[in-house]
Amino acid sequence: MPDRGFILTPTTRVVAGCPEIHLHAVMEDGAPALVIEDRFRPYFFVRARDEDAARRLADRRVSPQALETLDGEPVLRVDAALPRDVTALRDRLAEAGADALEADVRFPYRFLIDRGIRGAFAVSGPFELRPGVGRVYRNPTLVPASFVPRLRVLSLDIETSLDGECLYAISLAGAGGERCLLVRDEPVPGGLPSFVERFPDERTLLERFLELVAQADPDVLTGWNIPDFDLPALQRYCRRAGLPCALGRGDDEITILRDPGFSREARAVLPGRVVLDGLALLRGAFLRLDDYRLETAARTILGRGKLFGPDDRGEQIEASYRDDPARLAEYNLEDARLVRDLLEKTGLIELSVRRSLLTGMQLDRVGAQIAAIDSLYLPALRARGKVAPSVSREGPEGEAEIAGGLVLDSLPGLYRNIVVYDYKSLYPSLIRTFNIDPLTFVAGGAGPPEALIVTPGGAAFRRDEPGILPELVARLWDERAEARRQATSGARWPSRS
Repeated sequence: MPDRGFILTPTTRVVAGCPEIHLHAVMEDGAPALVIEDRFRPYFFVRARDEDAARRLADRRVSPQALETLDGEPVLRVDAALPRDVTALRDRLAEAGADALEADVRFPYRFLIDRGIRGAFAVSGPFELRPGVGRVYRNPTLVPASFVPRLRVLSLDIETSLDGECLYAISLAGAGGERCLLVRDEPVPGGLPSFVERFPDERTLLERFLELVAQADPDVLTGWNIPDFDLPALQRYCRRAGLPCALGRGDDEITILRDPGFSREARAVLPGRVVLDGLALLRGAFLRLDDYRLETAARTILGRGKLFGPDDRGEQIEASYRDDPARLAEYNLEDARLVRDLLEKTGLIELSVRRSLLTGMQLDRVGAQIAAIDSLYLPALRARGKVAPSVSREGPEGEAEIAGGLVLDSLPGLYRNIVVYDYKSLYPSLIRTFNIDPLTFVAGGAGPPEALIVTPGGAAFRRDEPGILPELVARLWDERAEARRQATSGARWPSRS
């Protein structure tokens, strides 16, 4: 029988000039696994009328397809040798006046989309066991499945000097138990609590920390603001100590990525594990707080808070490290516990799993709305024999101006006879009401009036073909309502579906 699993990190590697898709996963029995696929190749489409340019630039890697654009033009498939070649070919085709279609889908997601896999899968085939990685399947049979995983979660928190130059302590809570690792080169009068391990210097502490993470083998690493503070600091300390900051399943070091947009939100990438920041999860949930400090969140949701008060907390940490290291260890461990308990109480990791299963996005990218729409929309579009355009990469000078939603400035004053209309899920409602979809859009409103649905703004959409977006909205509407109920009630998702 096939074994079921859940994808944690879909990544790409190039080995001996060949692209490989690496799907790190957790299996139904909780064991880690790695699925390697090296037969799949990156590809995109061009219009058949651009065949000469495509063959000139892509050599022989062009083939006809029984597909067409949204406008009904036939298309050709263009295969690339490596994922990075897609971008180069797209640019060269643009210079030749030809558009590359669906050339903006990330390589591992292209593989998953084509197989209809959204988070959960069933795998058949032989595997080998690799230390630290688990089962390793190479080119197995992979199909969609229905499966909700039980993830092992480990919360971590670090304490440093006020200037961040010295590491004082690291605490862990969750998978593998609870403990605090403390840098202290001499014995502590009166001793330390049993959960504290003492080390003479940063290097030996970091070696023990990396060892404990590997032993606990969590699927999820969490904490409070860890992609912006804890993990970059650990990277610096490991480099200073001459140690690889390899916190994933394998030897690769952690990578910190920062959103190039307005939010500048950081993501930490680990092969085989997912970093889910407690702060980011709470901000993105339906829970509303006065602010999103750990102290506020813990007091509001758990009824308890940090062991050091907000006034002069930095000085309290310095004084405790110097004069009362047992108190610092208690403070440090409680911070790790608070994040663990917050996520358990709110069920936000389970909510991320549910969103991943709905959209196909990995756990730390479930908020990537455009990519999530691609994951849902493209398979439905392909089932109708169509391909989508690529998202435009033109700069501001090449972009057409698009008017956003109407926002009226308020006029201060006192008014009588005021009526307030609060439309639930306004945009999804409009999409369903007017059958709004790229597939049903009629440019210029050409056609018999009885065959069209015309918006108040004059945009026209066909009545005779159900749009993909309205169908997705209708399905996700109920799923969203249930997810919201689960998040706000603190209920748990079942372990299997």
